[in-house]
Amino acid sequence: MLQLSSQDKQLLLSIARGAVRSHLEEASFRRPEITSDSLSVPCGVFVSIHREAQLRGCIGRIEAESPLYQTTAECAVSAAVSDSRFAPVMIEELESLSFEISVLSVLEKVVSFDQLEVGRHGLLVERDGKRGLLLPQVAVQCGWDRSEFLSQTCEKAGLPPEAWKAGAQIFAFDASVFSEGITPR
Repeated sequence: MLQLSSQDKQLLLSIARGAVRSHLEEASFRRPEITSDSLSVPCGVFVSIHREAQLRGCIGRIEAESPLYQTTAECAVSAAVSDSRFAPVMIEELESLSFEISVLSVLEKVVSFDQLEVGRHGLLVERDGKRGLLLPQVAVQCGWDRSEFLSQTCEKAGLPPEAWKAGAQIFAFDASVFSEGITPR
């Protein structure tokens, strides 16, 4: 998994917020200078936006071709204005929102469900052209055990909850998760 320093994490959070602010103000985004090689590596990332404890938007890319800092900025703007589950973020509410970033490891095919750790692994389920992904923190926030996490990921893909037992491909990944106002881990 890509190793990010505390400074890298804070810079990514600043980029996410700055990109959304610039988009909402219809201004050009001036990203800060990137001096860390880690931020220039292409890497999967999800940006989640919250208002208090409620999700306000979440968009990401499992794999990326662009540098991490660029993908983060693009996903932040998409989470703010293109998540079809929510109305677009308005500039007036931006200060009341918090940003969370999940930088993903490479996907690994699950060969034994016993290896899945709730809170450590995120899941991607695929079958019949349908895909669903849940980040590692979702299972913890919802209090799910391994079976429920697998079932909920199947449902997110539009599959029956038991599809993980019946032919769906399951992939796991780790994520470095950090957010504004919380010490990055």
